[in-house]
Amino acid sequence: MRQGLLSSALAGAFFAAYCPVLSWMEFSNTPENLNVATALEIRRTGNWLFPTLDGEPRTRKPPLTAWLTAAAIRSSTLDALNNHSAAVRTDGYRRLAWDVRWPALLACCATFVAVFVLGAMIGGARLGWASSIICASTFYFLRYARVSSVDVHLTLWVTTANAFLAAALLRRRLWMGCAGAGVAIGLAFMSKGPVALTETVVPFAAYALWQARWASARRPSLSAISPVILGVVVCLLVALPWFLAVLAREPSHQWHV
Repeated sequence: MRQGLLSSALAGAFFAAYCPVLSWMEFSNTPENLNVATALEIRRTGNWLFPTLDGEPRTRKPPLTAWLTAAAIRSSTLDALNNHSAAVRTDGYRRLAWDVRWPALLACCATFVAVFVLGAMIGGARLGWASSIICASTFYFLRYARVSSVDVHLTLWVTTANAFLAAALLRRRLWMGCAGAGVAIGLAFMSKGPVALTETVVPFAAYALWQARWASARRPSLSAISPVILGVVVCLLVALPWFLAVLAREPSHQWHV
């Protein structure tokens, strides 16, 4: 508990240190621009369930990141962007940069904590600290901590899911680990789709099969299977409704989604 609180405090310090630079960088990153434009259109049109961009549906990717970004944009920022004064609009874009990027920075800081937990589950607090420090000091972490993109949120939920899966598989905290992993994988799926499974379930399933190969041959007990079923159900409850809504809207055109 103490180690977890300390890692959270350091993540908070990182957040505070990075906040001033969020509005310095111009909107020149293409994935960020697509996300921000979609978020602005959500706020202007009110199309939350089925986001659009230039009036065209953006249903090829799940909308979680666009939803979070849109929710963070203040009404006063929208008013400034629509103002007749060039000076007010310029200030509005500076405020927009802060509004859309602080959720991404918060997600990166939460990832820092999730990496610590994952490392601690695998090899104890020392490995947790080493892993989180390496993570927080990498070029990509520092670069994308101030970019409002889908991949930032995907990273958070994938890492969180892996921490829960490690708790279930390595520490035998089955119910908590499987339920938490189900929620996190569902949110990762709502961030970028099936790639979330290849970065969470697939490697842990491979490890479980490898471990079973060298363990004594015995069938999994009901006490081990039940938490897994719970995790799958929770994941589907989080990830499936939006896809079903898209399918129900245009059944003949949306099977690819």
